[in-house]
Amino acid sequence: MKGKGKSIFSLIVILLIIAGSITVALFGIDLKGTLSAQDIKLGLDLKGGASITYEVIGDDVTREKIDDTIHILQKRADNLSTEAEVYSEGSNRINVDIPGLEDADDALKGLGKAGKLEFIDENGDVVIDGSHVVKAQAVLGTNSFNQSEPQISLELNSEGAELFRVATKENIGNIIYIYFDGELVSSPKVNSEIPNGVATITCGTLEEAEELASTIRSGALPVELQELRSNIVGAKLGADAINASVLAGVIGICIVILFMIVVYKIPGLAAGLALLL
Repeated sequence: MKGKGKSIFSLIVILLIIAGSITVALFGIDLKGTLSAQDIKLGLDLKGGASITYEVIGDDVTREKIDDTIHILQKRADNLSTEAEVYSEGSNRINVDIPGLEDADDALKGLGKAGKLEFIDENGDVVIDGSHVVKAQAVLGTNSFNQSEPQISLELNSEGAELFRVATKENIGNIIYIYFDGELVSSPKVNSEIPNGVATITCGTLEEAEELASTIRSGALPVELQELRSNIVGAKLGADAINASVLAGVIGICIVILFMIVVYKIPGLAAGLALLL
């Protein structure tokens, strides 16, 4: 009885694990369906969509500029599909894959154009734009309590410095909003007049500072992009592969179960049911 009880307990544990696995596969581990089958990201081969390849033009092209370009293209592509992927190819090409995109022509027109960066005060006036930014870099600075904090070191050209001086003088205690392509990305508060075009923006984490700095730098797209090719990719290849895989799996498991039943009879049937589970 003791051994039998232990076996029953083991069976119950196994069934609970199986039930838990099935539940996670169907519904995920939270209300968003995280880790569920529906949470799996499907690429172009499985879902279809648009694919575009750009070539970077120019001699003064650095890795930082390419990374900044990839960053901003990813932000734009994310507005078209949550499964979009932007990545470099070699040293001078950038690929953009956007699964699930059906009407690609209009969506891809502005993808590789320079972004629109604007600093806007509370009256709605544009203070400066991307053409005034010379440098934006994430750094670890210190606050008034001499504590380390992530910041963005911002440097403007002479025209931008004068515009920013006037704006900060008139908006002490107010907020100057930073928009990129019409989307609010930061809301820094003006603590004092900034007379020389060199400012700092406080961020919560260094990662946030690096992302915002990259966005500000991308106000004018760091490199010139030339479209090499763009096309709509159908999902037929992926669908055929899935169907073939499912069919192969069904045939394979049926052969295994049949073999187990022929050779081991009832224990083989039990093993086959366990395999199905």
